[in-house]
Amino acid sequence: MAAHRFQPTMWLMALPMAWGALLVWLFGVNQVFWDEWRVVEMLKAFRDSGIDWSALFSQHNEHRFVLPRIVLMASGLLTGYNTVIQMYIGQAVVLATYLLYLGYLRQANDRERPGLPANWRQGAVVLAVGLAGYNTKQYENFLMGFQVGFLLVLFFAVAAFYAFSRTLSGASRRYDVLAIVAGVAASLSVMHGLLVWPVGLVAMLGLWLSGEKKPVRRGLPFLACGALVWALYFVGYQKPVSHPAMLGRGVVQTAGYFFASLGSIAAARYAWLAVPMGLLVFATVAVAFGHLWRARRLRDNLFPVCLILFAFAAAAAAAVGRAGLKDGVAGAMTSRYASFNLLVYIALLLMAYREYPRCAAQSIGVRRAAGICLGLLGLWTLGLVGANVFYLAPCREWRDARRANVETTRNYRQAAWAELQTVGPWLDAEQARASIAILDEYEWSVFAVQTGPPAAKFPGM
Repeated sequence: MAAHRFQPTMWLMALPMAWGALLVWLFGVNQVFWDEWRVVEMLKAFRDSGIDWSALFSQHNEHRFVLPRIVLMASGLLTGYNTVIQMYIGQAVVLATYLLYLGYLRQANDRERPGLPANWRQGAVVLAVGLAGYNTKQYENFLMGFQVGFLLVLFFAVAAFYAFSRTLSGASRRYDVLAIVAGVAASLSVMHGLLVWPVGLVAMLGLWLSGEKKPVRRGLPFLACGALVWALYFVGYQKPVSHPAMLGRGVVQTAGYFFASLGSIAAARYAWLAVPMGLLVFATVAVAFGHLWRARRLRDNLFPVCLILFAFAAAAAAAVGRAGLKDGVAGAMTSRYASFNLLVYIALLLMAYREYPRCAAQSIGVRRAAGICLGLLGLWTLGLVGANVFYLAPCREWRDARRANVETTRNYRQAAWAELQTVGPWLDAEQARASIAILDEYEWSVFAVQTGPPAAKFPGM
């Protein structure tokens, strides 16, 4: 009976999943671009000489890119470095993350209500969470195979917080192990994964200060492992020379970048609107956290709380490391970071789903605050619906540019240096032609038999 009731939600799940796959089908181009060229020489070395574990653990900018490299190496060797296949692997990772959110919703139903009713509220949240997880605003992460690293760190961070929240709620000891394993995996995806551990620390401190000291003891092994991971991560670490000085343009610029990053989920591509929207997002989170603290509901909502803290930490880390670049605050609008920023919206949805029925039975002030938060979530939902359409234009621009790069790459021997610079981050034309020659030699990517830029799937697209 429960399975029958869950069936309408399953149908709603299919809509965002189909949207993500459609984006790759319409706009994905099998063309090695920018950071993806850094995989090519390693791919050749692995093919000719076998796995080099030291290479897997070496730095890529500030990241220890271990798990993404394994995915890229395995899929690259099996498919002739077909980056579109890697984009679909990214979609599979997004689906796995989506299923974790739905698992939390099911858990909330099991705890708060009997069974798993497929009512309008649950269906709306399932659809809205999927809309955010598969939103077109993240098109760079969806349409570049290399960006599977950002999608992997999100999955493992979400998995770590899900297991960690179950651990501190007194669930089976297996969740202790799952939280640690997922945290380590996140840390070996991209550098943002290191933030999983301090977020866990802050969550535990919150529980401790709220008087819930007993569950905190369950999280001590998680913190101990996190300290070890942090220590090992920075063994032999070198600051990338291309990175600006920390707080390079001052505290005000860094703060502006932080709020612009948070506000980008509601500001489309308008950088001037992002900072005030970020302040509004921050205020909404403060109201929500204040309610959880007063109502002593922090532990029951620890999963969405950790998601929000992680999103804030990622935005702060990006602000410190990126605000000094030439784009300044406008750099916070990049679609690569949208996947992290959308966590705030997703977490507030999950929190509202669990808490709103309780708030509706409390004082007028609580009901009014809950109504305001719910109204803002509704407006942001409309904004994300619009973003799905709004960002189709940059998706088309991205695809058309990659198609032009296909021809440049195939004609690399005759291409001018100015043309080659649009394809990869090379120092000179000689380096560019040497990298492309590897693809040519092994018939990978655009040099594979019967590979070419796809025709438009639909008129006007």
